[in-house]
Amino acid sequence: MTSVAVAWLECRMVDRIPAGDHYIVLAAPVRGGHGGRDQSRPLLYHDRRYTSVTEPKEGTKP
Repeated sequence: MTSVAVAWLECRMVDRIPAGDHYIVLAAPVRGGHGGRDQSRPLLYHDRRYTSVTEPKEGTKP
């Protein structure tokens, strides 16, 4: 299965804030876009996996 990003952002790093052994990165969007073959279906995370919304099949209850 091939994954395609629904949307993307290119950002400029504004600041890096120390937070314990990590950093919080603040970024300002420079440009962005969307693409892919199936732009109408959003990506969802459910039950520890990624999936997308699909149209119900004929004859099934909602």
